[in-house]
Amino acid sequence: THATDATHPDSPPGEERVVEGGVVADAPVFYPTTKEWADPQHFIEGVADQVRPYGICKIVPPASWKPPMQLDRDKFGFRTRVQQINLLDGQARLRLTFVENLCRFLHRKGTPLERLPIVEYRVVDLCALYRQVVTERGGHAAVSEKKQWSEVARALGLTAAAGG
Repeated sequence: THATDATHPDSPPGEERVVEGGVVADAPVFYPTTKEWADPQHFIEGVADQVRPYGICKIVPPASWKPPMQLDRDKFGFRTRVQQINLLDGQARLRLTFVENLCRFLHRKGTPLERLPIVEYRVVDLCALYRQVVTERGGHAAVSEKKQWSEVARALGLTAAAGG
């Protein structure tokens, strides 16, 4: 027998979840006939009321069904890439775009950036450097004139160099 639990915190207002003995029940599985599956959208609409309390279902089409659009598994392929989880935030993308634009700018000026600068065995975050020097302190000349390079280094998480 199925009981419903309308007070579950994940239940949308007015919706009930199907629960058996305090455990969420298995989702329903449907095995439509070839005739029922002739119009998949119509079949899905027909079982929607049965599925709604579960939030999910499994539909196993008839073995004879040939989907209208099918991938050729022998020819299908895609390039994979390493996606570093720590670089998924929006700031990482902004930093990367900044460095790409900076490299393009320097290349056009005839002074290409061959490699990113390294200080204290760490690659310097050029976007953060720009923000510290240009945006927050008025530019290279202002930082040099006010001898604020140690403050810039500290803001970047580097050891402040002697001499300002």
